[in-house]
Amino acid sequence: MRVIIIDDEKWAIEVLVRQLNRLTNVNIVKTFTNPLEAYRELPKLNVDVVFLDIEMGEVDGLEFAAKLLALPTHMDIIFVTAYNQYALDAFEVNAIDYLIKPVTIARLKKTFDKLRIYGRADSQVLTDKKQRSLYANVMGGFQLLDQDESVVKWRTKKVKELFIYLWQHKGILVHKTKIIDNLWTDIPIDKSLTLLHTSIYQLRKTLKILGLEDPIVFLNDHYKFDCIIKSDIDRLLEIFAKKVVSEEMIEEVLSLYKGDYLEEEDFEWAIGKQKQIKSQFVNFLEQYIEGKLERVEKSSSIIIKSLEKLVEMEPYSEKYLAYAIRYLGEQESKQELIRFFEYFQEKWSSDLDLPLPKELFDLYQQYIVKL
Repeated sequence: MRVIIIDDEKWAIEVLVRQLNRLTNVNIVKTFTNPLEAYRELPKLNVDVVFLDIEMGEVDGLEFAAKLLALPTHMDIIFVTAYNQYALDAFEVNAIDYLIKPVTIARLKKTFDKLRIYGRADSQVLTDKKQRSLYANVMGGFQLLDQDESVVKWRTKKVKELFIYLWQHKGILVHKTKIIDNLWTDIPIDKSLTLLHTSIYQLRKTLKILGLEDPIVFLNDHYKFDCIIKSDIDRLLEIFAKKVVSEEMIEEVLSLYKGDYLEEEDFEWAIGKQKQIKSQFVNFLEQYIEGKLERVEKSSSIIIKSLEKLVEMEPYSEKYLAYAIRYLGEQESKQELIRFFEYFQEKWSSDLDLPLPKELFDLYQQYIVKL
């Protein structure tokens, strides 16, 4: 197992190196006292495990761990610290373990036992083909990509819809009558049953060609899609669940959210989940922006992109227009603030036949008189 250590104290690194060298199948690739240097080099090192100190001067180890986990690698994080008050936060950023200095050899053995059971690195070899062979894009439209990253072609639109419907249920058994009610509404039951069976057959054929053997389970009149397929929505939900958020994650979320969930497919049964994911996305950006607006910071392209996205989605939201006015005002961007306010003043007048709310006008004036 390939390991690196990141700790701003050389003596702590030396102690941990001595302990790790007493274990078998552990290769210490490199050690770092500078976390930023580690971040730059990490993608080239192909490591399985990072031992990371939480308190490293001006660098917050929890935030740094979130940045590491956002990299396109399959490493696990083990926190090593002299303090125990960070334990819960450590597991919020998906750390495998949390070690208190000085680390004993017995405790290290337990950590590596945990890695073998739960870690990304060892399990990756076993699940690599199953997890990475297909990939689904569901934000905006829908595309299933095969092993060569080519878009999968479907025999019929209904076969594609059936696949998405079963896959969306994430391994849950769904009764055939529920499937029929959602996919073949207003069609007589005898005909709809025939269409279901035909579509299941065509779907199984397509999936077999893609290398999936028997991924559709039938049990007591229930169907289940029993295979892991990675997707953009899974990555989005993974980021939404994180307690510590980096700017790289915000950028990734903005890149992934190309449109609402299955927006272009117009599936009535997907509307509930579509609204739920949109709400999570909006709340995620709101929390990020509100946190940034609480303290004056230098201009940030990520904040601007986040504001633009919210305003694009809800151009008549007083809250989002207020966010933008506050940000431009705090940045002392007078001309941009004037252009922004006048544009939405005109938009509200032409689209809604309404003036901008007095609260927005007062907020705008509050900044303009100071600039």
